[in-house]
Amino acid sequence: MFIHHSLDGSLIFAVYIDDNLLTNNDPAGIKKAKAYLKAQFVTKEMGRPRYFIGIEISRSTQGVALSQRKYALNLPQENGLLGCKPVRTPKNANTELWDKSGLSLRMLLSRGDWWVSSFISLLLDLLLLMLLA
Repeated sequence: MFIHHSLDGSLIFAVYIDDNLLTNNDPAGIKKAKAYLKAQFVTKEMGRPRYFIGIEISRSTQGVALSQRKYALNLPQENGLLGCKPVRTPKNANTELWDKSGLSLRMLLSRGDWWVSSFISLLLDLLLLMLLA
């Protein structure tokens, strides 16, 4: 994220892989920024965004509201966890987790099984959700 402050206002340019979001509270500043970016890169005006990196953007007369509801609801499906049962939290910090075959989570993670990257991806998604809340 790039933020530029001036006497005319603040410009925010958020970049995530190939998604970009440009916003400014000064109409002249946004035109200037768009012209600069268009001169440097191939750009396409997409209009007002409804979603950006999983965050829903809603507008009303009161202002702008940001929500991660859709992102949070998609996590179980994307990680194959729709059929999982809820568990009371927090768990004891020393609780050892085991799979059906009798291997501990620590052993499975050290082996590098195929699902380890999915597990780590889910943890990172949950951390992102908490950080942006």
